[in-house]
Amino acid sequence: MDILKDINKKLKAILFDFNGVILYDSEIQEKSWQLTIYEITGKKYNIYELRKLIHGRGIKDLIKALIDDKLSEEEIKEIAKRKESIYKDLCLDNKESFKLTDSVVNLFERLNKYNIPFTIASSASEADMRFYFEHLNLNKWFNWDKIAYFDGKVKTKPAPDLYILGAKKLNLDPTECCVIEDAVAGMQAAKNANAGFIIAVSIERELPIEAKKLANAVVYTLDEINELFLHKYFILKKDVDFPLYYISGMGR
Repeated sequence: MDILKDINKKLKAILFDFNGVILYDSEIQEKSWQLTIYEITGKKYNIYELRKLIHGRGIKDLIKALIDDKLSEEEIKEIAKRKESIYKDLCLDNKESFKLTDSVVNLFERLNKYNIPFTIASSASEADMRFYFEHLNLNKWFNWDKIAYFDGKVKTKPAPDLYILGAKKLNLDPTECCVIEDAVAGMQAAKNANAGFIIAVSIERELPIEAKKLANAVVYTLDEINELFLHKYFILKKDVDFPLYYISGMGR
């Protein structure tokens, strides 16, 4: 873990972005946008172009940016439905990648072990989040009523609203929470919400320079958010069992 900007105040909870943090689905997302745009407009975006444009932004904003900014609300809804249909088909056809990794599950177990509350604050739609809950068994880790998602009304990232709402669902202020994000728009949203600590995840792709300016720390696997990190930065409700090893880079 690379610590870029340290803090003095202890934290109480974690707010997770979803796509790219809990679920590593960047390739599926990029492919679904590529197919949707081509089906509707005949335009062929390459994956590298899309990668710069789509991550961390809400679907409504993306449809306007990638297809047509003069579309009606009804047209946007229809395109969104089609894109999500393509995405979900790709997910279910790629079971090997459409799953929670061991590092994600291990982190959830660590947080439960030390009674650290955590929830999701994602720009994904309600329909998407229900799809994830159904197929990824998220009920094991999350209470549906405690997550924050795009409901058609809340402003999406980089606006701070989703992280403010996520903290509120845990009866906390964003200043008491650590945000884990993989996209610049999401990190900016966390910054705009005055999150207490921002961890930038560099797992699926290399982080741009802007991300490192916004984040307090960078991790290259969620395993780096270990017992030592939790002890240093969080208010724990039970004693930490210190491991006998020290993950390289922790505390720099």
